[in-house]
Amino acid sequence: MTTLGKLAMLLLVTLAFLCVAYMCVMYSRYVGKVVAVDLQTGETNIWNALCSNLTFIPQEADCPVEDRNGAGIWSRGSVVDGGDDSIFVATGNGLFNANEGGFYWGDSLMRLRKGLRVADGPVILDSYTPTTYKDMQDKDYDLGSSSPCILPIIPLSNTPYMIVQASKDFQLRLLNREDLSGQGCCANVGGEVHSVPFEDGFIFNHPLAWYDDEFNAMWVFVTTTDNEAINSPSGHGFHAFQVLTDETGASTLSLNYTLPLFGSSPFMANGVLFQQTYTGLYALDPSTGRTLWVSGATGGLHWQSPIVVNGRVYTSDDSGNIYAWGVTNPNPEPNFPVWALILCAVAAVALVAGAGRYCYSSSYRYCSSEPQSQEEEGVEKHSLLPEGSNHHI
Repeated sequence: MTTLGKLAMLLLVTLAFLCVAYMCVMYSRYVGKVVAVDLQTGETNIWNALCSNLTFIPQEADCPVEDRNGAGIWSRGSVVDGGDDSIFVATGNGLFNANEGGFYWGDSLMRLRKGLRVADGPVILDSYTPTTYKDMQDKDYDLGSSSPCILPIIPLSNTPYMIVQASKDFQLRLLNREDLSGQGCCANVGGEVHSVPFEDGFIFNHPLAWYDDEFNAMWVFVTTTDNEAINSPSGHGFHAFQVLTDETGASTLSLNYTLPLFGSSPFMANGVLFQQTYTGLYALDPSTGRTLWVSGATGGLHWQSPIVVNGRVYTSDDSGNIYAWGVTNPNPEPNFPVWALILCAVAAVALVAGAGRYCYSSSYRYCSSEPQSQEEEGVEKHSLLPEGSNHHI
């Protein structure tokens, strides 16, 4: 019985990429792979994380696997478009021997030629493998538990084109995506630009990179899925890092704030940071972590991720429910009788101010029907989506 499992897909204009964590016989073995399908011609090309010299789906006799560690590619998102003629993908536990001339790429971040066509040149364009790769394989610390996250360009950095890779070994790594190991292509170990510990649980989702134009700040948001802080010493699963670049051009990751939230992949929409948790959907001020709005209770979470479509945020839960969150109009015009405006011209100014909405922040709008201090803690309901939206909470 052949089983295909843990799939992820990326669709580009003319290409579809399918990542496979395992293709096995009764789950006895698996080999992670990326399959590229040309949507115009139907041409299919394959890159195997183990036995990368083989361009077909290997059987057991073709590609020996150690202890079921087949370098599965199973993170959410999996393949990331490099924006040029390349894609990035991270592998899980598996043998790594490419530094010795072999073809096994376990626990590695790979930059591959888009299309995976051998006729176009070398498929492997660059790679990064931690120096601790053997320990990661032994302890099930998949480097590829999370998808790589591309950062916007940082012009003042010595490495302006960077990428972040989270993993299960409690490290968050900042890498130069133009030279992943800092030692040229390929199969070198180590060489990250910077790394910081992340000791509040395993990371199984996709980090989020965001550049704050107002304050010229680069942010990376990372959330662990560990529910109820089971494996979190601090009790905080949400971490907001800044990428700081000093006067010498060296870039580092610096933790700015944390929140007691655990959940799915965070995302931004209209300057608002959204985080789905095991109990609901949170809307946050990305620069401070302040809660702007929180949904009603939802029925649990596994690996679901929210999406935004036409001004609504859609979420699903473990109880079989799908939710659509939105607002009517973030700044409705107050409705006053004509006679009140005529007879109380002066008082009308005060009435309008009292009956309108109070808005803060120049970079995006979050409004309340009552005036509030920007430092106020706790859950607040605010209008978050674009002006003119006609959707409803």
